[in-house]
Amino acid sequence: GETGFGFQGGGPMFRATTETVRPGQDGPAFYKGVEVTTPPDSDDICGQDIALITLEGAGIPESVTKPIVPRIDSRPDPGEEFSAIGYGLTDPNNQESSGTRMRLDGNQVSCLGGTCGGALGGSDKDTEWLGDAPTCPGDSGGPAIDSLGRVTGVLSRGPQGCLGSVFGDVSLW
Repeated sequence: GETGFGFQGGGPMFRATTETVRPGQDGPAFYKGVEVTTPPDSDDICGQDIALITLEGAGIPESVTKPIVPRIDSRPDPGEEFSAIGYGLTDPNNQESSGTRMRLDGNQVSCLGGTCGGALGGSDKDTEWLGDAPTCPGDSGGPAIDSLGRVTGVLSRGPQGCLGSVFGDVSLW
């Protein structure tokens, strides 16, 4: 089927933080968004689940954190290693286990979108790729980092039980 986007919201409702533990309330640990840019004519989450959030002012100062360069020159290869980063659940059976930024190294790209079988086969789109990272709810929007430290994907979704991952391919956007 098709899953349409619900209310997308304007830039001011989005926040970014560099904190390891997600702050519980709005305050100085958050950088506020001002604009959200999504793919044109996006009417389905699958294959279109990517956005650029522009932060207010000069954004996050480089003295606080250095931006991660996106990988725009090539797609990942099947078998290529990557690291997954997110604030999601650490235990799929405990809804209170999220909120701490975690990094899991040593994951592998399973296949490029449109060519995958298995649990998510058929739901992956040409603009996505599948990985074996056991990402969980709350990790969505987190990056996949390649061996050169570049963002190669943005987490969209995964199967029940945190058993895999579907990433939007940064190079195709």
